[in-house]
Amino acid sequence: MEQLLNWKTNHEPLSDFIWNRDAFSWSDSSYSVVVEEKIEAKFFLYGLILWVIAISPKYIMDLTLTNPLFGYLKGFGDAVYVILAGLYVGLRTGLLESGLSYLIILKTKIKEVNLNQAIALGIGFGSTEALFIGFSSSMSTLVFLLYPDLINKIPESRREVILQHLNQSS
Repeated sequence: MEQLLNWKTNHEPLSDFIWNRDAFSWSDSSYSVVVEEKIEAKFFLYGLILWVIAISPKYIMDLTLTNPLFGYLKGFGDAVYVILAGLYVGLRTGLLESGLSYLIILKTKIKEVNLNQAIALGIGFGSTEALFIGFSSSMSTLVFLLYPDLINKIPESRREVILQHLNQSS
């Protein structure tokens, strides 16, 4: 199974974005990327698997630890809550998504891939996350479109924030 990516770089600016079956190219004013060769699809799949492994502990933490911790932190006042909750979320994300991914790469044969395969792995990782975030956001919006009276069941203190979110352009 093969996929169509091999990144070659040069410093000649391209004027636009080009995509066809044989090559892909993109550039800004100082850097351009041209994709010409094929890469096995398994490297995109490795990125997807790596994302699932990195996100699973975060998901488990959200089901077990996060809500009680946030409830406890709210007892220290809003300023302390925002700072400590932000640190918790940032460290959790950095250590689990980035740190765990790094450790997995170090301990497996993934560390031996070439640049093109590493880019494919990164695209697999990032696009998986983007698809899940987009799907989740779309489903939340769809629920309120299909059941508009549901908004009335949300406490007023949170309702305005949700309405602002739903009224934003995409």
